[in-house]
Amino acid sequence: MSEFITVTNSEFHEVLKTDAAEGLTNWTISQYARRGDIVWLYVTRPVMAIVAMAIVSGTPKLDQNPNSEWFGFYLADLEDLVMLRVPITRASLLQFAPTWGYWRQPRQSVQVPAEFEDKIWEIGM
Repeated sequence: MSEFITVTNSEFHEVLKTDAAEGLTNWTISQYARRGDIVWLYVTRPVMAIVAMAIVSGTPKLDQNPNSEWFGFYLADLEDLVMLRVPITRASLLQFAPTWGYWRQPRQSVQVPAEFEDKIWEIGM
């Protein structure tokens, strides 16, 4: 099992909250994610924090519809979606993972390096 970060903007933060009430969503994700992987959902400015966690429940599929907002992105079904009690701020991520350059400008879904998985769990849950 692997862990991934996926990014969204503040506009979709409210969608996450609504989806968390049902525990299900369909979201952008790395093409390398697989069923059972953990996904940490990060919201960009002004929130700038990991705000939710979910489990990949479907195979990522490339959106090939040129009229879609998500054209060229991989999407997968996620289950067990929960909002974190206390979001993990970008500032705290930069502090405990200064060697992980991703946090300088998070933009896409990436796999969490193994050395940071436990710390994210410790802070997030």
